[in-house]
Amino acid sequence: MTRQRKTTMIDNRPDFQYMSICERQDYVETLHIWYPRIHTIYDEIVHIHDFNTKPQCIMIVGPTGVGKSTLLRAYTTMHPREPRLEVDRLPILEVTVPARATIRNFVTRLLLAVGDPLAGKGTVEAMENRLLRFIQQCEVEMLVIDDLQHFVEHNSKFALPDISNWLNNFVAETHTACVIAGLPEAERVLHANPQLGRLFGDPHVLHPFTWDATCPETVAEFRLFLKTLESMLPLPETMPLTSVDVAWRCYVASAGCMAYLMNLVRRAAQRAILLDRPALDLPLLAEAFDHRLAGRRRGLSNAFIGDLPEMASATL
Repeated sequence: MTRQRKTTMIDNRPDFQYMSICERQDYVETLHIWYPRIHTIYDEIVHIHDFNTKPQCIMIVGPTGVGKSTLLRAYTTMHPREPRLEVDRLPILEVTVPARATIRNFVTRLLLAVGDPLAGKGTVEAMENRLLRFIQQCEVEMLVIDDLQHFVEHNSKFALPDISNWLNNFVAETHTACVIAGLPEAERVLHANPQLGRLFGDPHVLHPFTWDATCPETVAEFRLFLKTLESMLPLPETMPLTSVDVAWRCYVASAGCMAYLMNLVRRAAQRAILLDRPALDLPLLAEAFDHRLAGRRRGLSNAFIGDLPEMASATL
């Protein structure tokens, strides 16, 4: 069966003319912007989901705040649970590996996700057998596993082969596509089993944005992201965020982390909507920095107050 691609990529600015203040603020809080690296991984997920003859698997790694979990949730949302009389159809089985992960509490999470009323009951073997039946009955097409690093954080190097072998066997027995994601140390799960490592191949790596004046494409990528983000805001005018000075202030404030950047702009845009400002400005961004970006804890001065933070000498 060839599945029709359902995209969450934002291509056109919605019409906000008839939206209330609360509706516009709610929209800003849920706004996500996909940039080229995210598009590439999204397309790869679509590909392995559509690949029918042999299930495909990929891994996504990167530090906190680069968009891994957001991407997975967005794709899963496009393929929701379909209620049926006896057992719901579940195109994508999504689960987050629990902290202090063990095989037993992970299988319990999977059983809860498929709707097993006896999740957590019985031996691990009995739970696994029930899980395999549910995956077949629910017509699961893809497994999505997030926070795989939890299998590494509290398990010794001697336990990793057991976990890796279990995951390898589980993926093989379910005959479904699989996407796993986590912090960079999650790769140790794949290293513990060469067969599992071959199944997933080299990971897709997401990094924070960088600003290297000697590498203009890094600056261009960051400013393109800001341009796309500002074009989607429910405000009648633009600042613009993409001017070199403002973009650099945004970079210093966020350290290139997409999560920090989105929190910054969401707060500033919500205040602009509430105060009936036509566009973002430096005072709004300064206030947003103080409220959303934990500047004191991170040891950062407010980049939107005072002189421009020191920049690289290259002309951009």
